[in-house]
Amino acid sequence: MLLDGEKPTVAFILSLLGGFFILFVGLMLSFLGAIFMGVLGAFHPPSMPILIGYGCLLGFLGIFYGTVIIICAVKMHNEPENQTWSILIIIFSVLSFFGAGAGLYIGLILGVIGGLLGLTWKPTQRDYPRYAPRQHTTMYKPEITIRYCPFCGTKIDPPGAKYCKKCGAKLTE
Repeated sequence: MLLDGEKPTVAFILSLLGGFFILFVGLMLSFLGAIFMGVLGAFHPPSMPILIGYGCLLGFLGIFYGTVIIICAVKMHNEPENQTWSILIIIFSVLSFFGAGAGLYIGLILGVIGGLLGLTWKPTQRDYPRYAPRQHTTMYKPEITIRYCPFCGTKIDPPGAKYCKKCGAKLTE
C-alpha cells in the first residue's frame, strides 16, 4: 500500500520532459517540413503534394509519439504500481528516433531514463518496530475424569455431583 506522496517523481519529470522535447521537435518538423518540401515541390509542381505530405508525416509522427509519452508519464505518476506505462514510455521514446529526430536526442535519452526509473521504482520500505516473538506459555488444564453411575451406567453431569440424576443413587467420589 502506498503512502501519501509516495510516487516515482523523478521518473515522471524526466519522462514528461522527454515527451515535451519530442513533441516540440515534431511540431517543428511538421511546420518546417511542410514549408521546405513545398519549396522543393515548387521546382517540380506535380510532386508538390507528395513532398509536403512526406514533410508533414515526419512531424506528425513526432507529435503523436510526444503526446503518447506525456500521457503515459502522467498515468505512470498516477498509477505507479502499473509498469505498463513505463514500458510504453521506453518504446515510444525509442520509436521517436523515426519521425521526430528522437527529440534532438535529448527527448530520447530523457524518455528512456525516465521509463527505466519508473520501471525499477519501488515504494520505500518503512522500518516498523520489531517485537520479540511471543513466548508460548502452557496453561494448566486440570484433567476431568468422566464418571458413570455404578447402578444405572448414566454419565454423571456435573462431574462433582453427589447423586445420580437418573436413578438417584448416592455416588462415591
